[in-house]
Amino acid sequence: MSEPKKMKYKEPPIIRNYTTDSVVVSYKDNPNQYKRVRVVGSSKAYDIADLNVAHTIAKYNIRNDVASVQHNYIYSSSVWDRDIINDLDTPDDYELNAGNPLTGKHWYYEAADLRKAWNKQDCLNDGSLCGGDAEVIVAIIDTGLAFENYSGYLRDGVYSAFPGMFSSESINLYTNPGEVPTIANPNRHIDGIDSDGNGYIDDRHGIDAYAHSYCDAEEVEDPPCSFNQSRDAGHPNDDRGHGTFVTGLIASLVSNASDANAYTGSVSPAHKVSILPIKANFPDTNDFNTIGLVAALDYAIQAGADIINFSLAGSDYDPALHAKLIEAYDAGIFIVASSGNTGTSTVRYPAAYSQVFAVGAANPNNTRSSYSNYGTALNMVAYVGSGSAQGTAAWQGSFSCYFNDNCDSVLNPYLSYEMGYSIGTSFASPQVAAAAALIKSYVNELTPAQIAQLLEESAVDIGPVGFDNDTGHGVLNFYNAFSSVADNQAPLLTFVEPQGNNDTADESFTIIWDATDPEGSPNEDIEINFYLDDDTDPSQMVALIPGCRNSDITTKLGTGLSCQGDFHLFPNGNYYIQGCIKDIYSNTTCYVSDQIEIDNSEKLDSGTAAVSTDYYTDVLFSTSFTKTPVVYAITNTEYGTDMIYTEIRDITTSGFKVRARENDRSGYDNKHAPAHVGWIAVQNSTSDFQLGSISIDRNLSGDNPTGWNRIYFQKEFSTTPKILVMSQSHNGGDLDMADIRNVTNQYFDLRLEEPPGWDGNHIPETFAWIAFEDHFVYENGLNTTDHNWKQVSFTQVYDQAPIVLAQIQTENGGDPAEVDIRNITPLGFEYRIEEDGLLLDQLHANETISWLAVPRQGADELWGEVMVDHNWINVMLPDLMSHVPAVIAKVASENGGDTVEVDLRRVETGMFSVRIEEDLRAGWDGLHTFEKVVWYAQAVDPDPVSNSYNVSPSAINFESDSGTQRAGLLTKVDHNWFTYSFAQPFSSIPLIFFDIQSENGGDTSMPDIRNLSETGFQIRVEEDVIAGWDGSHTFEKIGWIAFETPNRGIFGHVEINRLMNTTGWNPLDLSAGSFSVTPYFVADIVSENGGDTVQVDVRNLTSNSIELRLEEEPKRYDGAHTFERINWWAW
Repeated sequence: MSEPKKMKYKEPPIIRNYTTDSVVVSYKDNPNQYKRVRVVGSSKAYDIADLNVAHTIAKYNIRNDVASVQHNYIYSSSVWDRDIINDLDTPDDYELNAGNPLTGKHWYYEAADLRKAWNKQDCLNDGSLCGGDAEVIVAIIDTGLAFENYSGYLRDGVYSAFPGMFSSESINLYTNPGEVPTIANPNRHIDGIDSDGNGYIDDRHGIDAYAHSYCDAEEVEDPPCSFNQSRDAGHPNDDRGHGTFVTGLIASLVSNASDANAYTGSVSPAHKVSILPIKANFPDTNDFNTIGLVAALDYAIQAGADIINFSLAGSDYDPALHAKLIEAYDAGIFIVASSGNTGTSTVRYPAAYSQVFAVGAANPNNTRSSYSNYGTALNMVAYVGSGSAQGTAAWQGSFSCYFNDNCDSVLNPYLSYEMGYSIGTSFASPQVAAAAALIKSYVNELTPAQIAQLLEESAVDIGPVGFDNDTGHGVLNFYNAFSSVADNQAPLLTFVEPQGNNDTADESFTIIWDATDPEGSPNEDIEINFYLDDDTDPSQMVALIPGCRNSDITTKLGTGLSCQGDFHLFPNGNYYIQGCIKDIYSNTTCYVSDQIEIDNSEKLDSGTAAVSTDYYTDVLFSTSFTKTPVVYAITNTEYGTDMIYTEIRDITTSGFKVRARENDRSGYDNKHAPAHVGWIAVQNSTSDFQLGSISIDRNLSGDNPTGWNRIYFQKEFSTTPKILVMSQSHNGGDLDMADIRNVTNQYFDLRLEEPPGWDGNHIPETFAWIAFEDHFVYENGLNTTDHNWKQVSFTQVYDQAPIVLAQIQTENGGDPAEVDIRNITPLGFEYRIEEDGLLLDQLHANETISWLAVPRQGADELWGEVMVDHNWINVMLPDLMSHVPAVIAKVASENGGDTVEVDLRRVETGMFSVRIEEDLRAGWDGLHTFEKVVWYAQAVDPDPVSNSYNVSPSAINFESDSGTQRAGLLTKVDHNWFTYSFAQPFSSIPLIFFDIQSENGGDTSMPDIRNLSETGFQIRVEEDVIAGWDGSHTFEKIGWIAFETPNRGIFGHVEINRLMNTTGWNPLDLSAGSFSVTPYFVADIVSENGGDTVQVDVRNLTSNSIELRLEEEPKRYDGAHTFERINWWAW
């Protein structure tokens, strides 16, 4: 059988302090990810190799896609002295119960008071504090750990575990639960597959970061790694012994007590913490490079390391490594590194970075070890020594099985590294890492800065008083370090308010407390947070109280201190307040208040708004909100066929902005007919509903590619609630929508989703939700539907069509979809699931829809003006009207010379269509320039029996009033005179205005009125028979508005005629209105004295006057007309 292919790692020649076979590159699409890029034409010749590196750096520096490029710097742990004493025997380490321990071998632990620390931790009785906590992970970035034997030079994927490594006497080796063991005993994973998808193969117990970076290189021209070579990345086996020696100073393998059953540990400070071995050296060397260390840090961060130890050093500032160290520090990892072994006054890298705790070496006589680097960046020292015998050097023998060929049947040179005595700052930093792990085990909440402060303050000063460059803040003392947290007396807190005497919070409550700290900690070292709790169990707190978080509180120690708690998002009910206090040395202690009742008052607003795809509409609240409310909006009327989305932003206590938007990425033109959205704004959680918000993004290549976030309610519902959720912001330019599923009475799942056509990635947006149950004050429901329209019937009949808000509650269909609503009436509405019609098949599985019907007080009157030519346009009303209106629309200018009239159709609660029409039979070309058209719309009540405007024997005419001003709809008027009687007579002859509301007949026509009186009028639809029309016209709908005194403005009537061959213009004085701007003006002829078809013509409208005349069609009539009565109205 042929020899397995060996992995051809290159140990590149070192020129200055960087490798010559590769450089380090990051790209703009992911600047925090660094890749090894091969230097083409590498040579061992000094000058040529240096030029090749410089050429590669220059080439990548000018690339637009490159964020950074730099040298692949060299670091080394080679300056250490091993095998000073060749001791292969199993050592007689510390016996915790021994009367006369062999202090010579472990003098550095004795000098640092580790025995006293053990006694304080009750290690003799296997106390729970002894040796730290397995939940604390210490990552050792070094040459690996001797926990597996590999056969064959450079491994090639053949592994076996060392005896005892996975026994009850083993250290706590970090275990990745995502890589399930393929061999149960020992606990190993060697299938060569990235089982958990985290980017690392077989990483059951750490990685070989150099192998990973070698096989994960960018644009490298080397042949790709073989299967066996790539799987080496999951096996951080030590091939030099240095990493194993370092690990033994933190956590040892075997039990060395005289009675193995008495204590399963060894001579090590933190033998219970979890060790994460990360091998990062060039194979079979003591050298490391930038890319391997960066890869090691990446793994330590994603594995959740708490402590990182670097027993290595380099001479150059390394931007890539520094950036990654900052990332680790910001992730809450305490980083320790050796200061270096060149004996100079400059601390070497990475220890020199401010994010790293720099540790030097000290001698037994409390002086700096001669080889130990020192300077202003040094934090402290640990005992290592400068000699070569007991009491003058560090000693390790805990991993003796690894260093003895007799432990394995395979003789291998990589099993012959002798333990014994050694010196170097490499062995100072792991002692400090062990002490940090003990501190972190006791108070897990400590930050890296706080751990550093504790270590420095607990150090024993062995130089000049205070900090000095040789020894920093002093030498490590295990007892002092542990005691600083174990002996700390936690601060105390006492509630003053609430006291349980009917304390009630409506949106807010002032919490008052007294707090003291027996240790005398300064205010800045105290952390206080107040939580809401529905019981007195501090482990089941509901939520942190806004306004009473640590960041909100300035003064924390004293008497009569207070904070203003914001409770408006908490549902009504009885609660307790938990006041939790800590200093930097202690765990959090919580105190419970007496009961408090949250009784938030209901604050909500709702309405409709006209929206466009061209601009945002400003919506103003009518409710006086004191907090920014949660807003949900959805299209309630839609006059275009393209799929649209609703987008809101800039929500304040006074209003928000809203617009409609089409998906132009899927092919729509984003030019949509105007629509109306229905919206609701809710400020407070109450007994009926709960509110909440969260900032979420979507990163398809991030830690959560599916994007789902589990949202827990502040308080459990009794049943499964309905949910309305919507983005409250618009930070990204891409369209976004809310996707929810798994709705229960405790939680629901939410994610941000982009419609089809977009890339799916989105920066954070604030999503807020309204959750409610069946007993909510407004009618609501859960219904199912697919892509087909379905009908929902209300259980009550509303006075007017309500606002309907709806949301998909499930995720049964894979394609993105939205709820579509139409035909909202006082009796019900229609709904369906809508997919993007241009990119998707529009066929969707059944989904559950939640809906909410909010009673609406629509507008009774609206008015405005619009510029119109001969083309139909849709006029979007600024608000939905309470009912279908009667619309009066009149030309208020004289820009074109041809005779025209206003044509209306599609009059609805939210819009109407309008155009200027010329009579083609009269010889006009039908093309007309823009004229100003003034319109007035007044709502008309529907049939009280059917609650609709459907024509039926019982209801063909409708009338309603707004004050003294009445409006009506006559649904069936043709060319015959129709007599209409007012529902109630007027006291005098009213003024009346009227227009055809429909376009059922194709012939040009106009309404004609006569015999107006207090009790009614006659009306018909008139065609111009002289022009060639037949005079017969189908039924049209006519709207009218009549009043004796209008709701606004001034009014009157005039009688004018038109003499032959005159312009006929008559001035009308409007000064009685005292208008500050040009008013709206309409006029109608209300008599039928002349036989010729005639209409009123207006021009030159100002704030003080207007001109009127009678106009006959000049191409058909003589232009002369007898006196007619004209009603006019200006407002």
